[in-house]
Amino acid sequence: MKNNGHYKLLTSYIRDNLTVYFLGVLSVLLCNIGQVYFARAMGHAVDFFSTKKLPEFFSRFDQQDQFFYLFLSILLARFALFFGRIGWRITLGRQTHKISG
Repeated sequence: MKNNGHYKLLTSYIRDNLTVYFLGVLSVLLCNIGQVYFARAMGHAVDFFSTKKLPEFFSRFDQQDQFFYLFLSILLARFALFFGRIGWRITLGRQTHKISG
């Protein structure tokens, strides 16, 4: 016979704190998107400084505006990383301390 009492305790805890877990998952997704886009934006910045062809979105701007939009996209990606990491540490990280204690 299996004793599934500990699983029932865990699932009831997650059900009671579903909002926190949902926000945690959204924070992880935001962090992952920020990580992927940051690497891509840095690749665009390297292409910009090595005078290689940039994506079509940037080709409609002059060189000064291209630099501004590249800088802005890198900055936004860093903010997404920052808030995503803080978000999942506050939500999911805190829940692991609560549930284990």
